[in-house]
Amino acid sequence: MTQEATAPPVRRKVTDTLIAISWLTLLGVMFGGYSLLRLLTEIGIDAHAEQFFRAGHAHAGILTAIGILYVMSANRAGLSDRATIISFLVYFTGMGLLAGGFFVHMALGSPGKSSLGTSVMAPVGSVLLATAIIYLTFRLFRRRS
Repeated sequence: MTQEATAPPVRRKVTDTLIAISWLTLLGVMFGGYSLLRLLTEIGIDAHAEQFFRAGHAHAGILTAIGILYVMSANRAGLSDRATIISFLVYFTGMGLLAGGFFVHMALGSPGKSSLGTSVMAPVGSVLLATAIIYLTFRLFRRRS
């Protein structure tokens, strides 16, 4: 039996819920892809907006998919339900701020100049993501010893 198959019911419920949240978030990213396609083919956007929409969309997509792996790894690391939820919220918030920073810059920024998205949101999101990943990595290494 795998570790997941023998996890206590409450633990499994938390893991399954967080994974489901990631899958639902991926639906939003998929809608974003459709929106980008419409903007490019029907409405038209400038090169600056296209560049930052693509970057935000790509970061949102990959980080959402990695969010599923994050929760599975948290389960494997033996994190408590509380630690799993808190670390996932840190990860998820970082993901939203990083990807959202690109979208904010797309809407409010201008080429060659910083904006709230690039000077605050993306850096704070990156720090939160790094914090969550370092914490999980530490716990995975600690679990092995």
